[in-house]
Amino acid sequence: MKKQLFFFLFVLPILFSEGHLLSLESFLLDEQTPSIFFPKVTDLLRIGYLSLSPEGDSGCYLLQDSDKTAHFIIKPSDEALHCHNNPKLSTMPPHLPHIPPCQSAQREAVTYQIAMLCQLESVVIPTHLTLLSLPHHPHQKKLCSIQPFQSHTKTLRSFLSHYFSLGLTDDQITPLLDNNSLEKLHVLLWITYDNDAHAGNFLVDISPLSHPYPVKKIDNSLSFPEQNKGLYCFLMHLPQAKSPLSQEIKSLIAACPLFSMETLLQKFLIGNAIPALQQRIHLLKSIASRPDITYYEIYLRMLLIENNLNLAYSQASIEQLYAAVEPFLKTYL
Repeated sequence: MKKQLFFFLFVLPILFSEGHLLSLESFLLDEQTPSIFFPKVTDLLRIGYLSLSPEGDSGCYLLQDSDKTAHFIIKPSDEALHCHNNPKLSTMPPHLPHIPPCQSAQREAVTYQIAMLCQLESVVIPTHLTLLSLPHHPHQKKLCSIQPFQSHTKTLRSFLSHYFSLGLTDDQITPLLDNNSLEKLHVLLWITYDNDAHAGNFLVDISPLSHPYPVKKIDNSLSFPEQNKGLYCFLMHLPQAKSPLSQEIKSLIAACPLFSMETLLQKFLIGNAIPALQQRIHLLKSIASRPDITYYEIYLRMLLIENNLNLAYSQASIEQLYAAVEPFLKTYL
């Protein structure tokens, strides 16, 4: 049964991407995970409920048990923000030319794989690929990303809004968030060059045993662009980002295995993102070793890749860097 399930979910060559039939055998898959992860999904699809989440602008479904308790989140690739089957937007916004549409499932899953490769798995949600027939398209198997539902969490946006409403200052709120998870999230976002890392795309674990509260990244569908443009990360505006990189983080960056990351992008059929990945990893490794460099300064230099790579590598001051990126620096929550 286990082998049959694995074949059905992963090996069946019916993946549709950019008008071509491709084989799922080209993806790197964790063969141990399906033996634990997917039988529960199969049972819930048989006896539970699948409901469209009201959150976000894409087709995102909660897989619930008979008591309507959510256990998994399922996101069909063809129902993402810029795709024609999106159930929430009747008029599609223009897609980003440097991030091809209808590849969201691959980008979600490869982000998790690369996070594991770079020892950053604690700040992402385990995410895998699967083929599913959903109730609203019963005769079509869709490529989907699937991940466990995270209970006892708040988005970083709602978390901060709550404490701001109580009158707390930045300096009082910052110690509430786990610094180690924030440090690792910075590295993850430099690697993925996420175009959508706003405050609503981070989850804060507020369960009673968690303090300071760990933070994780969610919704990685606009990661790994084919050009280094559009980087957006709310975390660069937190007070913690003005701190120098810890030695642990410098060591993590130095150890990032570029060749293995390239191999993963190829296997997930987004190899066109490799040149941009190479460009930013070379920059990141070069500047991260500098004494007293801060997370904020690295963001400024990463933002310069597209328009002024020489300045990104230079010894320019924070003021000079900021002046260069200010026209396209996003500062909203």
